[in-house]
Amino acid sequence: YNDTQSVLGYCSVPLLSSILGELAAGVYRVPMDLIKQRQQAGHGTSTAEIFRGVRSTHSSIFFASYLASFNRDVMHSGLQFPTYEYLKLALSR
Repeated sequence: YNDTQSVLGYCSVPLLSSILGELAAGVYRVPMDLIKQRQQAGHGTSTAEIFRGVRSTHSSIFFASYLASFNRDVMHSGLQFPTYEYLKLALSR
C-alpha cells in the first residue's frame, strides 16, 4: 500500500503537467491542423487564401476541433508521461 501511494503521488505531477501541456499546445496545433486539412481538401488555391478562410471560421468549429484534438492527445500523453516516470522510479531502485 505504501509503495502504491508513493508511486501515485510521484506520477500525479507528470500527469497534471502533461494535461496542461496539451491544453497549451492545442492553442497552436488546432489552427495549423485546420489549415492543413483545408489544403488537403482543396478549399483554396493558395496558402494565403486558406489562411484567410481559417481566420473567418466560426468559433464553434475551433472549439469542436480543439476538443477532439485535446481528447486524443490527453489520452496519449496521460499514459506516456506517468508511465515513463513510474519506470524511471522503478528502475532506479
